[in-house]
Amino acid sequence: MVKRSLLAIAAGVMGGLVLSACTETTTETLQSAARESTSVTAENPDAVLPPANKLAKDTQEAATHDRSRSKLAYVGVWAASADGCKLIDQTVYNSFAVITPTSVRQFEESCTYTPPPLTSNVHQLDVTCTAEGETASRVIVIEIINGQTIRFQNSALSGKSWEMYRCHLPSN
Repeated sequence: MVKRSLLAIAAGVMGGLVLSACTETTTETLQSAARESTSVTAENPDAVLPPANKLAKDTQEAATHDRSRSKLAYVGVWAASADGCKLIDQTVYNSFAVITPTSVRQFEESCTYTPPPLTSNVHQLDVTCTAEGETASRVIVIEIINGQTIRFQNSALSGKSWEMYRCHLPSN
């Protein structure tokens, strides 16, 4: 509990997100993929996102991504706490990462990258990020702790890292 609180505080340094453009449609394909690959797990049953039709398109893509096919275990929607999952794309929330096969979104920052070769459980993403009209290149390091937990380090934050937990779409 103390460790999670400290991690949430550390992640809180990052800033805030106001996402006004959420999509209003959900396709059968999206719902099917959600049932197959991102349902609530025993490891983290409280890490539930809002319904897919209330999420941004990149969040939907990350949450329904077929990791078994792509082998990109870090792709997904991540939050510093299970309770944080329900806040993603709904309100100001600064302790999350939406990772697709080609992009990373955090608070006010959107980044793009080319997936690196898979060599271990530590992945170094060379990203180009845009925030508040400014563009910068940097490195994001993601360590896979297990299928439901990553250690996330954004070099823009002075080398600090924190654990994040995989968020899942609600079961239908």
